[in-house]
Amino acid sequence: MQNEFSVILEEFETDLQSLETLTELDQGSGNPSKVRVASINSITLILAAAFEEFVRQMARKHAEQIVTNAKQVSDLPDALLENAWQRTLGDLKRNRLGQTSESERFAVAVRAARSKFEAVFQLLEGNTENIDQNFFMTVIHNERNMRAQEMTRLFKTCGMEQICLKICKRGSLMTYFKEDDENKIYSFFGRRLEDFFKRRNIIAHSLGTQSSPGGKTLIDDLEFFRALAQDLSNCLEGHWDRGATNAMTAEFTTVSR
Repeated sequence: MQNEFSVILEEFETDLQSLETLTELDQGSGNPSKVRVASINSITLILAAAFEEFVRQMARKHAEQIVTNAKQVSDLPDALLENAWQRTLGDLKRNRLGQTSESERFAVAVRAARSKFEAVFQLLEGNTENIDQNFFMTVIHNERNMRAQEMTRLFKTCGMEQICLKICKRGSLMTYFKEDDENKIYSFFGRRLEDFFKRRNIIAHSLGTQSSPGGKTLIDDLEFFRALAQDLSNCLEGHWDRGATNAMTAEFTTVSR
């Protein structure tokens, strides 16, 4: 599992490096100011989307591990089971089958309902093996911008409480904020995400290119998300490393007896 979290992290870091290169090239170009503003704004939107997908993938991988390690349904977080049921029903209710014949519409509806409900029923019956990967995409999904509150909600669904507070105890964010007080870092962290998504939403909802956060601000955004991603990965890897160690200790103790 450690390697799987690391793979997701490496993919996100590759995205960050690409966006950083584009930003630096744009700042050094002789393009007209409106072109530079449009470029920086576009990179900001891509960064927001990449970050949100990164967090979703990490949360899904964590949820997958929770399910894989569960020996019975009572081992699963209540929030995960409830969310699985509610989101599956909601997705089916919103299902749009397209402009097809009635027989095709019926066949598509049956297939969609069967695969999603089978995954939920497997969980509720305690059969946690071979869960369809699409199940995790349905259950673990943000409903709003990935601010601190939404990150907390997403991970709480799969049994991880106070994820933002936990990652603020890690070294990369301490270095980024130049602060070692965990409570202050947590406060800075929430405000930093809030500031970024406010700018992101202004750009997304604006028809013009009159304003831009600027290249220096965007480079700082990239550094912030790089630190956040590293600490999130370390936090999840540490969680499962401890879990594996505790399981091995328990097994050894049982055998010794």
